[in-house]
This record gives sequence, C-alpha cells and structure tokens, in this order.
Amino acid sequence: MSSKINIDETCISPSDHDPILTELLQKKGMLEMVVEIGKNGSRRNTELRNELLLSSSTIQKRLKSGKQISIWEQALEDRKAITAKVYKLTPLGEAIYQSAVENNLDDLYKKRREINRVIDNHEARLPPVYKEATSRN
Repeated sequence: MSSKINIDETCISPSDHDPILTELLQKKGMLEMVVEIGKNGSRRNTELRNELLLSSSTIQKRLKSGKQISIWEQALEDRKAITAKVYKLTPLGEAIYQSAVENNLDDLYKKRREINRVIDNHEARLPPVYKEATSRN
C-alpha cells in the first residue's frame, strides 16, 4: 500500500479506497486530531481535550478507532518526572498529517478554534435575559 493520501477524497491511493479509513477520516475531529498529534510529535489524551473543541467521549472514541486502524499508536514517554501514555502517529498517520499540512488544514483548524473561543467568550458576557431569549429561538 502506498502512503500517498488524498485528503480531498479521504482515501489511500492507489489501493482503491479503504472504506474503514475513509469513513473514519470523515468523522468529526478525526483529521484535526491527526494534525494535533503530528504537529506536536505526540499528545496525551488530556492535551487533546485541552486543545481541541471536542467532547471527551468523542476524543476517546477517535483515539480508540485511530489506534485500531493504525493511524497512531500508544507509547510511554517520560515527561516532567512521570511516565505518560501518549499517542504518536504511525507511518500511515504521518502520511495523512503531511497531506493535511500541504492542504493548509493545520492553520485552518487553529484559526477555527481561535474564532470559536472568541465567540464563546463574547457569548459568555451576554446578559442572562438575552441568553434566555436567544436560546428559545
């Protein structure tokens, strides 16, 4: 199997599509997790939760699925006097990450998170009466 990935079609070429991988890469947050792990070399579950705007259960499901189809692997890594369980990209995950970077997804994901956090901060400042009125619509 070639390690060339086409992100737009989310398939591996030339092996003529791996339906499990295609389906998984289309799930919310999966490519963003690949980018986050690839950008940092390794990530703990808690680091992914702190950085990404995904629920804990979504992150846990994606980590399990990604490990099952060898996008990443678990490893132990020494960090600040503790041994931490981290996720690192496999060669398949690295190929997906490189293609995502070539398609500028790393920057786009970061900008989207920044925008969403600004919106959340502004919404948190709204008076309670306005929040109640807008939540009914």
